[in-house]
Amino acid sequence: TKRYSNGFTGLFSYTWSKAIDTASAIRNQGGDTLFPQNSGCRQCERALSGFNTAHRFVTSLLYDIPVGKGKKLNVSNGFADAVVGGWQLGSIFTVQTGFPITVTNGRDRSNTGAFFDRPNATGQDPQLDNVTTARAFNTAAFVEQPAGTYGNVGRNTLIGPSFVRWDFSALKNFRMPYKEGHNLQFR
Repeated sequence: TKRYSNGFTGLFSYTWSKAIDTASAIRNQGGDTLFPQNSGCRQCERALSGFNTAHRFVTSLLYDIPVGKGKKLNVSNGFADAVVGGWQLGSIFTVQTGFPITVTNGRDRSNTGAFFDRPNATGQDPQLDNVTTARAFNTAAFVEQPAGTYGNVGRNTLIGPSFVRWDFSALKNFRMPYKEGHNLQFR
């Protein structure tokens, strides 16, 4: 975090992580399964956590607009200072890798009463160079497993699409005259 003399405040952060578990949570991410494929082999579920994020970069900037009492654009009237001063512009920019996804075939091929069986891997790379909303991974990398068996694709073996997000805000701070040290903020 760095505060600059020209009214800018910047926060820059980078996180690298790797989380591994056998079950991420009772309330899981959309790509993770709630139950193990084979209840007799809990260790077979060891994989990336459903909330694993390999890389995450976030930068946040806040700019105090120089208007009002004591600023470059000076306003001498006290009432006008309360109305004109206290404005800020903010921005948060985030780049993050995707979350792990468990590939399931949606059918009970193992004949165990569950509809989250995993398919078998074909050996092809499931990641695509050109991910679209219609096709997020290479479906030819998976085939249905034989009836009465579990598939050999592990839990959370596919990484979902990464995302870039930009948030912007305009803020107005009002000093509370009857509560010293307190402000009201309109965003």
